Amino acid sequence: MQNKNKKKIASILSSVFSKKNIGNRIFTYHSINYKKNNLTSNLYQLNPKLFFDQMNYLINNKSNFNKISQFDNLKSNFLITFDDGYKNLKINDIISFLNKNKIHCIIFVCPEFVNSNNKYYLNKNDLLEICQSKYIDIGSHSYQHKKLTELKYKDLNFQLDFSKKWLEDLLSKPVKSIAYPFGAFNERVIKSVESAGYDYGFTTRFNFYDKINEKFKIPRIDIWNNDDLKTFRRKEEGRWNWMKFFSKY
Repeated sequence: MQNKNKKKIASILSSVFSKKNIGNRIFTYHSINYKKNNLTSNLYQLNPKLFFDQMNYLINNKSNFNKISQFDNLKSNFLITFDDGYKNLKINDIISFLNKNKIHCIIFVCPEFVNSNNKYYLNKNDLLEICQSKYIDIGSHSYQHKKLTELKYKDLNFQLDFSKKWLEDLLSKPVKSIAYPFGAFNERVIKSVESAGYDYGFTTRFNFYDKINEKFKIPRIDIWNNDDLKTFRRKEEGRWNWMKFFSKY
């Protein structure tokens, strides 16, 4: 489904879809920036003001922010995730805001992007600084951001194994989570992710994370560039969870 059509249909259906009070919510963000860039589609570039409004809404509602390892189904837990590891998370004070407000998050990075010396991505020194926080974890987004379902075993294992080892060698900390690039995964990918030693696999499938036993098919709630507080609130309430039926994976 094209982005424009997706957003139009979603806005209509979300206004009538029922609210869900209980459930673990994991939000997906990408670039948080004032000025658009060419690194990702406009859909995934959110103005910092909207981001801070969304976080303050959760804070004011006394949301229970937690690490994925501490999730349970007895109460609603909240976790923030960022894919790709953009430098604007640091420049635009996103990381300092999360730390100040004790909001748990995972930043999923590709070592090739980190090594690229591209000013738009977090570098080694950034990651070493960030990982000192007890609220922020670093996860893998594969080594080169390749669609894992299209790879032969040798390349698949390289993307999984080497990205994990590279990050762990750099950070001197275990890397337990991976977010599948493009949301692409299947049973073969899951087996390889398990074999590589990851504990969790994050998808792009819209839904709450209520099946704690499905640790390698973790759904998330995608946040888009024009998601004002009304739209964000509907997503947080589960009114957009019907989007899972449109997921390719």
